[in-house]
Amino acid sequence: MPSYGSSPTQDPIPTLPCPPGLPERMRGLHTRMIQVFQLALDHHKRSRYDNCVSELGEFDRLLRAYLGQEEAELEDYLNLRLAGDSQHLLVMRQVRARLRQLARQVHEMLQPAHPSRQNPARSRGHELFIENLLKTLVQCVDTSEMELLPQCRPSLPRTHAPGTTRPQPAATEAALPTVGSIWRKASMR
Repeated sequence: MPSYGSSPTQDPIPTLPCPPGLPERMRGLHTRMIQVFQLALDHHKRSRYDNCVSELGEFDRLLRAYLGQEEAELEDYLNLRLAGDSQHLLVMRQVRARLRQLARQVHEMLQPAHPSRQNPARSRGHELFIENLLKTLVQCVDTSEMELLPQCRPSLPRTHAPGTTRPQPAATEAALPTVGSIWRKASMR
């Protein structure tokens, strides 16, 4: 009689599949958000502040939609999938909190100019601040892609019984590097 006890490498909820297409959508949005933010930074460095604000507006829309859809969908899935894995759940919450903070900072930069405060997107000398925002975005994306998205499990075939072994990943998947940065991926395009 087969043993159905859990082993350290067995998933706590083996039949919970990742929402279809979620990792691919997230990777595409990660690349797009970094590209748009890089454009905003480039415009700012060239003193094209109106173009910078326009790109930041596009980034703001992308990030807010991402937080409300894909990131929330990933959070819902991982909360169920990793119920006992406090380390990954903490990483997920930290990434989400940093992205929300980034969204607030960018949203503030999009507000109309006011004489009582300087707006980093509309004035000279704030390149370092905007570069730090870009660095935060890249760190969040890297963490999502290297630590959180690998936790997504594809749906299992219907013939997969609980006592059988899982199919091994294809040789091409195993050959892909697991350490890297979306920064490099986006800049190579």
